[in-house]
Amino acid sequence: MNRIRSLPEQLPIMVQKHTSRSSPHPWIDTVWQTVCLSDGIYKATPDGSWDLLRSVAPDGISVVFLSGQATEPVDVPYVEGEHSVVISFAAHVYLAHDKEVRTGAAVRFLDVEEDEFSLDGVKLPLPTFLNAEVLVDEMIAARLLASDDVVARAFTEKPRPPPNARCSSISRTPPVLRRRISS
Repeated sequence: MNRIRSLPEQLPIMVQKHTSRSSPHPWIDTVWQTVCLSDGIYKATPDGSWDLLRSVAPDGISVVFLSGQATEPVDVPYVEGEHSVVISFAAHVYLAHDKEVRTGAAVRFLDVEEDEFSLDGVKLPLPTFLNAEVLVDEMIAARLLASDDVVARAFTEKPRPPPNARCSSISRTPPVLRRRISS
């Protein structure tokens, strides 16, 4: 069930408690956990990454959505008692099935049922502050996420392959070239 929040026009800048952690996962930049201590507007500034967000209203209803790489600040309304989990992906990660880049204030709401959400026909567990790495591994295994190796090398000194990846480029190389490579 998707819902749009309707708040008065002139809300003050909100008070929010943030907790963040870096991730050992090569496809995650940061995992955030927030709690809103007052109603208000959070000004989300461009940070170069796209995010998977789960927001839980004070009544316990969860909303899961994707937010793209913002090109300008975006005002996001929140209400007191709302809490969120945000998985900010590394710069080289993108949604494998998206046809266009999500920028600005464009978000994609995902269907939520009980303790799962759906992305491109795949049911996944709701994001939590502690399950981000497991969730991203499931998304990779379902081929929902992909990585741009050129971007990964540009932003990382020692880029790591996706979890459980096998190096198969040599096996796809024609036998004549394989002999040259191995000698």
